[in-house]
Amino acid sequence: MNLRRGDIHWIEFPRSSAREQAGRRPAIIVQADSAPPLPTIFVVPLTANPRASRFPGIFAVEGSPATGLQVRSVVLAF
Repeated sequence: MNLRRGDIHWIEFPRSSAREQAGRRPAIIVQADSAPPLPTIFVVPLTANPRASRFPGIFAVEGSPATGLQVRSVVLAF
């Protein structure tokens, strides 16, 4: 699979006892395309919860066929 920075994919995030996002949700790939091949990919989860917009360091991705998102989502980059 060819993964590129900015692509959005559905990821199964593991459950935890903390406040991290968990379960199956979209995530945006933020790792540089030119990074050397690694056994992992750096991604950031998204949420459709508009209340997450109140946090600093976030940005929104509009829902569209191009993004594969049905609704406006917030990138949880904090």
